[in-house]
Amino acid sequence: MRHRIRGRKLGRKTAPREALIRGLARAIILNEEGRIVTTISKAKEVKPFVEKLVTLARKGEEYRRRRAFKLLHDKEAVTKLFEEFGPRYKERNGGYTRIIRWDKRLGDKAEKAILEFVVDDETAITPDSETTVVDTTTNDSVIETTAAEKPVEEITKTNDDSEESTSEDKKTD
Repeated sequence: MRHRIRGRKLGRKTAPREALIRGLARAIILNEEGRIVTTISKAKEVKPFVEKLVTLARKGEEYRRRRAFKLLHDKEAVTKLFEEFGPRYKERNGGYTRIIRWDKRLGDKAEKAILEFVVDDETAITPDSETTVVDTTTNDSVIETTAAEKPVEEITKTNDDSEESTSEDKKTD
């Protein structure tokens, strides 16, 4: 039984697993657009780690900066975390990142996901225009994908319009 056992092993021993989580957290923090592509299980493991780091950065004290450095092991990432993400999410109580399911990886059909920082409550990912995403599942450092931010109102309007047109088509038949 798995009572009180949390987390995933990700096919690694403890030290490599912790290094992987630190590396993915560093990648999402240092990425210009604040998003990475990885597998769903890795994204689910990294999300709480990144959220804890942002919570430390929100308070901005020297002690918390040292704790973040102890967890992340990267001075550049900690600096960006405390100077950019801390003030950005000062008023937000949790939920700094989100996981969006993506497609399947070509080699082994593992499900990929986008792990990204939430910009604000009124934005969502839609497959309409292009953006740059760091792909941690391949050797490519940057890939072009079709994802952009659009206000949620526009998405619901387009979805409502398409549903209405399909129901009208059925009525005419």
